[in-house]
Amino acid sequence: YKERLSNFSGEFELGLFLYITRKSILWVITFLIISGVFAYVYLRYTPPVFESKSIIQMQTSNTAKKVLDVEGLSKEGDDGMAESVELLRSKVFCKRVLQKLPLEISYFAEGTFKTYELYKGAPYRVDVKIKNPKIVNTKIYIEFQSKNLALISYKWNQSKVSKICKIGDWEEGTEFDLQINIINFLDIERQQSIVKKDAYYFLINDMGSLVNQYYDRLDVKLLNEQAKTIAVSFKDYNPQKAADIVTQMMAEFASFDVEKKKESANSIIDFINSQLDIVYDKLKISENDIQEFKKGNNIIENDNLITTTSNRVSNMEDKIISLELEENILNKIEKNLNSTKSIDTYGFLALLSG
Repeated sequence: YKERLSNFSGEFELGLFLYITRKSILWVITFLIISGVFAYVYLRYTPPVFESKSIIQMQTSNTAKKVLDVEGLSKEGDDGMAESVELLRSKVFCKRVLQKLPLEISYFAEGTFKTYELYKGAPYRVDVKIKNPKIVNTKIYIEFQSKNLALISYKWNQSKVSKICKIGDWEEGTEFDLQINIINFLDIERQQSIVKKDAYYFLINDMGSLVNQYYDRLDVKLLNEQAKTIAVSFKDYNPQKAADIVTQMMAEFASFDVEKKKESANSIIDFINSQLDIVYDKLKISENDIQEFKKGNNIIENDNLITTTSNRVSNMEDKIISLELEENILNKIEKNLNSTKSIDTYGFLALLSG
């Protein structure tokens, strides 16, 4: 090793090294400048991504198991955590959350290099009545000419459509009817003066497309199984929207849980009430049949014999009733499934638990 190091030191020529460096210095400097420019442009004009997080702690209790005494039907340690995680991850639940937020219209401010989603910070609001569904997800630019007038424009069938709208009035159109309301005109003037006249535009959203778009930004994972905690996070370019979606998921999950427990409890009560009447009628019929059998066969009353026979008959009736109960449960599930064409997974789970 020392010999190799000595040879390297002896063969290294400082003058040659400086000559090569001087000849290539322009390329090195050019490379550094280009790299620096690209890094600056990326950091300056790429919108930052914000992430909002929250943690749910589960307190699970299966009412159906307690009421129907079917603890043995579920495996040990089944506390509903896996079902809760899958529910929060599901598109069905995601759609339910997004429908509770003001996401029918998305508002944007378009600059020279960056486009910002304004969300709740837009200085104006629009209400829309869609006539042609194809207008969904089309950029509709809006230029405020005064406090009373605005010009909207958008591309339709390879041509540009423009229309003057009066602020506060409903304006009828071929593809949609529109009402524009101004919240802060000073912000509008400032934005239009420093950027460009068509700085604002909005999109009419389709909920199905919105769910597919936001679903990939959602992350739900089991944080701690012993503590029964679930972590929920969502990423978006707008920090307020990211926070609102996670907050709404927490509220909606609590509401959804209460609804399903109530639905399950009502199903249990209805089913038990219906079975009580059936069992009572069967017992009454059985009792009458026994009395008729005794009379018809002149059976002498014997306390021991009566007790033994009654116990055997009672055990047999219990088994029959148990089997009939299971049959009724399966028939009820089959009937509900056949009568409901579009039952979702979580509705089916509530049906089973009830």
